[in-house]
Amino acid sequence: MKRFRTSLAAKTAAVLLAPAVGAGGFWSTVFILYQWDTLWLGSGYYDSNDYYSDLYNRSSQVRELARLLQNQEWNGALPYLDQRRLDMLEEALSPERTNFRFAIRRNDTGTLVYSNLEGAASLDESVHAVEQEELSLTQNGAAREQDYVVWNGKEQYYLLYIALPDAAGTKQLVPPEDAGLAAQYGYTFDGYTWNYDEQMDSRVTTSVLALEYGATDPLTVQDEFWDSYQDYQQYASYLPALAVLALVLDIAGILLLVFLLRAAGWRKEESRPRCNWFDRIPLDLLAFGAFWAIALLLNAGDAIAFGLNVSQLATDLLVGMCVITVAILGCVLAFCLTVATRIKTRTLWSNTLIYMLCKLIARGCRAAAHDGPGGGALSALPGRHPVHHADHLPHPRVSGLCALLPLPLDHPMEAGAGGHRPHRGGRPGLQDRHPQNVQ
Repeated sequence: MKRFRTSLAAKTAAVLLAPAVGAGGFWSTVFILYQWDTLWLGSGYYDSNDYYSDLYNRSSQVRELARLLQNQEWNGALPYLDQRRLDMLEEALSPERTNFRFAIRRNDTGTLVYSNLEGAASLDESVHAVEQEELSLTQNGAAREQDYVVWNGKEQYYLLYIALPDAAGTKQLVPPEDAGLAAQYGYTFDGYTWNYDEQMDSRVTTSVLALEYGATDPLTVQDEFWDSYQDYQQYASYLPALAVLALVLDIAGILLLVFLLRAAGWRKEESRPRCNWFDRIPLDLLAFGAFWAIALLLNAGDAIAFGLNVSQLATDLLVGMCVITVAILGCVLAFCLTVATRIKTRTLWSNTLIYMLCKLIARGCRAAAHDGPGGGALSALPGRHPVHHADHLPHPRVSGLCALLPLPLDHPMEAGAGGHRPHRGGRPGLQDRHPQNVQ
C-alpha cells in the first residue's frame, strides 16, 4: 500500500479517474432515484413517474382554463390577453392534439362546464384511470383589505368601517348593534373586536369546481405521453442493470477518494508527507477561489439543465452537462486533497491569511508593549529581569560612546580596588553573595 500511495503513476491515474467515475455515479444515482417507483413496482407505464409528470403538466393547463372560463362567466368578457390565452389552451387541449382527456364540473351540482371528450363518450371509458381534484375560485377576494377598525376609547371596543361594493369605495361605519349589516359582510362582534368569515361575505363570490382528467389507453395521438411511453419501453428493461452500475460506480468513486486522501502529500524516498506549491497557497484564499469557480460552473450548467427540461435529450446538452459535472467534482477533489495534505503536515491553520494577520497583530502588540512608555519601567521592578537576546544587545558604537562618559564617584567601576563590578545580566546584590578577596 505504501508503494502505491507514493507512486506518481498510480496517483495520476486515480486523480483522472475519480472525477469521471464520480460524475457517472452521481447522474446514474440521480436517474435511479428519479425512477425509483418504476424500478421496484415495474407495473407499467401508467404507474411510472414519466406518466405522472406529463399528467401534472397537463393538469396545470386545465386549472388555468377553468379559472379563465369562470372569470368569463363572472365578468361577461375577458381582457384581450386573457382571451388569447383561453383560445391557446382550448387548442392545446383539443382531442386532436393530445391524449389527455378532462372534464370540468360544478362541484355542488355536477353540471358540466367544459370537456374535451369526443361525442358521448364518458371519461371513465376514455382514460386508463381518472384523477380528481377540487378547485376553489373567488371573485373580489381582496374586498376585506379595504376594511379597517378604529379603537373607541369611550366604549372600550373597536369600531368597524366596511368598504361598500361600489365604484367609489365608500366606507360605512357598522356599530355593534347592527349585527345584521355586519353579518352581511361576514363580520361578527364578540364584545371587544370583530371576527371575519369570507364565506359569509356578500361581496365575495366563490365557485368550487371539480376537475377530472386522465390519459387515453391506448395512446392514439403523438404527444408528450406518446414520447414518454416510447422512452419507458426502452429504459424499463435495463433499469435493474443501471441500478447495479450506479452502485458499482458509487463504490468505486468512494474507494478512489479514500486512496487519494491517504496518498496525499506522500512522495518517494521521503519519510513524511510534504506540501507542494498548491498546498502552500493560503487555505482561506483557496477556498474563496474554489467557491467562485464552482458558482460559475453551476451558473453555466443552469442553462443546460433548462434546455434538458424543455427539450429532448440532445447530445450536445448531455456532453456539456457531463463536462461541467467533472469540472465541479475536480474542484472539490483538489480542495479535499490539499486539506488532507495540510492536516498531515500540520499546516492547516498556520497557512491561512487569517492566521498570518493574527500573528502580525500579535507581533505588533508585543513590540508596542516592549517599546512603549512603561516598557523600561516594568523591567526595573523587583522580580522583573530583562532577557538579553541578540536582537536587544546594544550596538558596539553605542557601547563605545557610553564608555567615554564620566561615571559617578560611587559607581562600582570608580570605587577603586575595593569596588566590585556586578555580573553582567545578574540580579542586583548578586555580588554580596560571594566572598570578597581581601589583600
